[in-house]
Amino acid sequence: MLTPIHRALGLTPGAFDRALIEQAVTGEVAEGTDLDWKRSAPALKADPDREEFAKDVAAMANSGGGWIVYGIAEKQGEANTADSVTPVTWGTDHEQRFRQAAYALVAPPVAGLEFHPVPWDDGGYVVGMRVPASLDVPHFAVFKKDGFRAPRRDGAHTHYMDARQIEEGFRQRFRGRADQRRTLDEMYVETVLSAPTSAGVCLVVAATPVTEGQVQAPNSSAEARATGFRANAEGIARRRSASMLDGWANGKLHKGLRGWQARSWNQSLYQFAKWIGDDGSVRAYYQLGGWDGRGRGDDQHPYSKPGHCMDNHVECALTDVAASLRRHAEQREVHDGYRLRIGLEWDDRPIVLRTLDWAGFLHDEDDAVPIHQFHPVYAEYDPLAPREEWLPALRQVAEDVVNQGGISELTVLESIEVGR
Repeated sequence: MLTPIHRALGLTPGAFDRALIEQAVTGEVAEGTDLDWKRSAPALKADPDREEFAKDVAAMANSGGGWIVYGIAEKQGEANTADSVTPVTWGTDHEQRFRQAAYALVAPPVAGLEFHPVPWDDGGYVVGMRVPASLDVPHFAVFKKDGFRAPRRDGAHTHYMDARQIEEGFRQRFRGRADQRRTLDEMYVETVLSAPTSAGVCLVVAATPVTEGQVQAPNSSAEARATGFRANAEGIARRRSASMLDGWANGKLHKGLRGWQARSWNQSLYQFAKWIGDDGSVRAYYQLGGWDGRGRGDDQHPYSKPGHCMDNHVECALTDVAASLRRHAEQREVHDGYRLRIGLEWDDRPIVLRTLDWAGFLHDEDDAVPIHQFHPVYAEYDPLAPREEWLPALRQVAEDVVNQGGISELTVLESIEVGR
């Protein structure tokens, strides 16, 4: 990762570890717009502590994101330089309180806080908290007496935004949202144009990072292959439920414009393609209808009907996308999540989702709800967030897709209760 400390010391990206912290103190690294030293970690039990924390988080989010480091005393002055290490007490309960405060005391909430505790002497820690960049500026800190105020960083200091700055912040928010939606829609349309929608119904997905990943170097072929084929779906799908994933585990890899394309073999029954961008983006299609059914019966799969596909295959495709996004986000260090557009596409109408009965045979076509106009599904989703955050979001995406075909139950994606 590339932190403000790495930049201040002229270092290449690396770990947030003891060696880096010691260099920061020795080099007297100064606070800045994206770096704030804190001698102690607040207990967040009294109102003053909670309000000060909310102000710090909102200010950092309003200023493009950055790092707040707990356990470093600073020399007071114009620049507030790192002076000494003052280890703090830290545990999962502290992390939970910090996340809750960032959600409850900042409006709109700041999600996606990352914590990097570094063990120090006598059981203490130096904790780096990364506040993500945000398109939801301005963020307001909630104060018991003063109501809502919008802070922002100005070098080593924090100031409150005036009315003009708040107005410009809202303009920036709306422009940023509109620009990302436009980019996402363009990516989706480009993917549809490449998909074999004349042969059968396809699931199409476009995903763009909320903020660009920290890794700027182009993807290697090894990274692209790890993302495009056999990405680990552990914790995403129920075991033995995502049998389709093996059909998308192999294929060809080609270099593309600022990225790579992973696609199925020409003769494969399971046609798919993924575009893996150097900027952290992922586009994909999966042909789920119109499979070659020669030599196969139609009692367990609608081979002869290109506009029909199985509901569990939709979930399998979404599982594969989620696994690829998680892998790609790790490689590209995409920390702030993705915006997605998902759709079912076919050149004809209607699209029909089919299900199996208890004996493993197709339910009658008359029991299905035809989709004459599929409504695109938009979502925000962070594959690197804690499981209790990303799994409900992913299940909601799947439900929004299959509900349009009259399907009410998910059978492939992992249950929210598992692992609790």
